Amino acid sequence: MTDYYRIICLKRSKFADSNLFEYTSDWWKSCTKVYWKPCRAGYTHNINEAGHYTARDLFHVCGEGLDWMIMRVPRSELDV
Repeated sequence: MTDYYRIICLKRSKFADSNLFEYTSDWWKSCTKVYWKPCRAGYTHNINEAGHYTARDLFHVCGEGLDWMIMRVPRSELDV
């Protein structure tokens, strides 16, 4: 089965102040993440509207200086 990933735009996301939070799942949940939409067609704050990209797709993604990161889509969220 192929793994899929969401791309988080670091330039447009807002991360909680690390002085106020530990780097835990609670810290991650309090961040405002901006995801790439499908087919690199814009951005969304809604995780349900985020695109699913394969490792091959990621190879062709453009970006400058670490301005994005990925998170794997749990298999339970994929239409099987």
